[in-house]
Amino acid sequence: MAPTFLLRLAIDFAAAGLLMVALAYYGLGNTVHELAGSAVFVLAAIHNVFNRRWWGTVRRTRREASGLIYVGINLVLLVVVGTIVVTSLMISRLVFAFLPLDGGFTARQIHTAAAYWLLIIVSLHIGFRWSVVMHTTRTVFGITTSGRGRTIALQLLAAAMALYGVQSSADMGLGDKLLMQISMDLWDFNESTAGFFLRIASIVALYVWIAHTTRMLIQRIARRRHAT
Repeated sequence: MAPTFLLRLAIDFAAAGLLMVALAYYGLGNTVHELAGSAVFVLAAIHNVFNRRWWGTVRRTRREASGLIYVGINLVLLVVVGTIVVTSLMISRLVFAFLPLDGGFTARQIHTAAAYWLLIIVSLHIGFRWSVVMHTTRTVFGITTSGRGRTIALQLLAAAMALYGVQSSADMGLGDKLLMQISMDLWDFNESTAGFFLRIASIVALYVWIAHTTRMLIQRIARRRHAT
């Protein structure tokens, strides 16, 4: 497997991990938040440099449900990232503190909501490419056979994580955060920092599972139509 591809994959997962770190604002503080967020932006820019040719193919995307949904996810992702960048410039107290901008409470609300939307959209983005991730994992670890028992075990694990993601979404008031509602569901980092990241990871797993399952169902339906 090409080293460049592995580097790209490592950059993508590093960005996803740093996004989770950036969300732990009340536990890790503003300095870590801004540094992690800035690193996410840099890695996202590198990701788009590697994938610049893909953007040139958007207009030529075939009118198939899977491809159109993937294009839609990426366009929404671009808008959300742009929103986060603009609001970051407005409310920064460290990295961009030299800018004469003051976004106030509304900009902070938009920034927070966009950050959680980014978590979901990135998860959907990964989910639509999950087959590539699994193929890469099998190649790296030299797994050449597809045991039925292992497949069932992984599917059960994914379903369990997705269910836990549903519970985590409710416990953390995800809906209120996405809609910019004032929420009292603030995580107690004095009780458990690891628990916060476990909850966030389960939410990621939920939307990865949704996207991957949706893509597989669309492909299955398409194959049946072509077969008839």
